[in-house]
Amino acid sequence: MRRISPVILIAVLFVLCSAPKGQEQFAKGNGPWTFSVRLDSLTVSDFYFYTRRDGAPSRRSKVAELPLDVEWISPAADTLVETVYLPLESKSSFYSSESSILYRSSVTPPRSGEWTIVVTPHDSVTVRGLRGLGIAIKNHGSR
Repeated sequence: MRRISPVILIAVLFVLCSAPKGQEQFAKGNGPWTFSVRLDSLTVSDFYFYTRRDGAPSRRSKVAELPLDVEWISPAADTLVETVYLPLESKSSFYSSESSILYRSSVTPPRSGEWTIVVTPHDSVTVRGLRGLGIAIKNHGSR
C-alpha cells in the first residue's frame, strides 16, 4: 500500500480549507434588493455595487447617479444605515450601460456570520431600463 506524503496532505488541506476569494450576487428589479452574505471577522474585504441598464440611449433615463440607502443587518440584528450614490454611466454601448463603484474598502466585520445587506433606491429617482443591482465582495487578506 502506498502512503501519502505529509507535505502533500497538508498542502491539500490548506487549499481545501482556505477562505473563498469572494462572492457575487445580482438581484433583478427596481429594488429594494436584499443580499445575504457570509462574512468572517478575520477576513478583510472590498465591497462593490454594480448595475446594468438596457435600451438605446434615447430611451434611458438621464439620471447621472442613483441614490441608495444601504442597510447592514448583523447576525445579532444590529443595524447600520447610510446613503451612497451609484454613478450610472461608466461602460456603455448603444443598447446597454454598466456602472460599478467601490462601495467600501478594507472592511472587517466585528462579528462573523450571515449578514443581510438591504439596498433601497430613493423614491425620488426613477431609472428606466434598470435590470437590477449586484454586489461583489473581494476578499484580500486577514487581520
